Amino acid sequence: MSSSGGAVRRLIFVALLSIWGQAAHAEPFVTFDAQDASLSIHHLTAQQRRDIVAHPDAVTLRLAGATGGMLLTVIEETPTIRITPRFRLLSGREYELSIKRDHDIWFTAPVKTPRQRAPTPTVHSLHPTTIRVPANALKWYLRFSEPMSRGQLRQRVALFDEAGQQVEHPFLNLKRELWDADQTQLTLLFDPGRVKREVGPNRHAGAPLVAGKRYTLLISGELQSAEGQPLGQDHRLTLEVGPAERTTFNPDRWVIGPLQSGSQRPLTIAFDRVMDASAARHAIRIQDNCGQAVIGTTHSDGTRWHFTPVDSWRAGHYSILIDPALEDIAGNTMAAPFDRRFDPARRRAPAPAYARPFSIGENASNGARRSISSEGH
Repeated sequence: MSSSGGAVRRLIFVALLSIWGQAAHAEPFVTFDAQDASLSIHHLTAQQRRDIVAHPDAVTLRLAGATGGMLLTVIEETPTIRITPRFRLLSGREYELSIKRDHDIWFTAPVKTPRQRAPTPTVHSLHPTTIRVPANALKWYLRFSEPMSRGQLRQRVALFDEAGQQVEHPFLNLKRELWDADQTQLTLLFDPGRVKREVGPNRHAGAPLVAGKRYTLLISGELQSAEGQPLGQDHRLTLEVGPAERTTFNPDRWVIGPLQSGSQRPLTIAFDRVMDASAARHAIRIQDNCGQAVIGTTHSDGTRWHFTPVDSWRAGHYSILIDPALEDIAGNTMAAPFDRRFDPARRRAPAPAYARPFSIGENASNGARRSISSEGH
């Protein structure tokens, strides 16, 4: 029943496409808005606009001569159709926009983006922000101001020891680099095989970081954005390496900052060790005493976690909910250390969910230094 219904809908769509040319008063044409990097199709009838929105997969945008299309958002903005690519179009390049009718191309139009100087990218932030890390640290997050080009890390990101010698192959060599969807955040992952004790790469090459030593992470000024613009200057971060962290973490040791009812003051948690900053932003949530999620925005630099509620805090009881998959910077979770010995006879039980309750007092202006009390686990 569902397949026949789908066939009927496709036939209707094809039929409507076949009469578009007769219904339109003028040939459709495309304009490009350089400010928001979107395209608009003009001179479409209302029926044409409705059907394109109903079948966005019929719309394709690709670089001229390329085979693969881009991810698009297609919406109706009467009297036009607006098409917004997920990634900004490159300046000074030729693209081809097409709309299919079944297996045939009903409409096609060239789109040439104006040539303009792309913005110079900058290193926006690096997490964790602390300069002292454990010897078995697994990852850093580099965030840039612009989408960056793939496939250049091996040549343009390097680690040097305190003698100025480059550390050989400290990072995991992946064919596909670990960028986020916007290509603005890079996960720089140390080779886990070198970090984890008593496995082949560790025995052969040793750990990339040694406790008590200093290192410099160098991001070359030649690192380029997706538009081909280089950073322009080198960026260096000096790291002090402390003892390895090979134990599970305990959220009861986290320090919760003071709060007061009636305010939107951020809830701040100070970690007792360096955590995975990116994971912490998503793996820690706040819930009220009715079991409802408290809506707000989160931020973490790996040493602290901040939560700013949309609405003012109310007096009452809350819980900090922690995803058991949350890791510290060395890959340790609440349930198991990253570097534990493997025992095939021991089955790993699923990590339990964790909730740490806290409360906000009725009146924070009574002279008390803290209007929030931690009640433990």
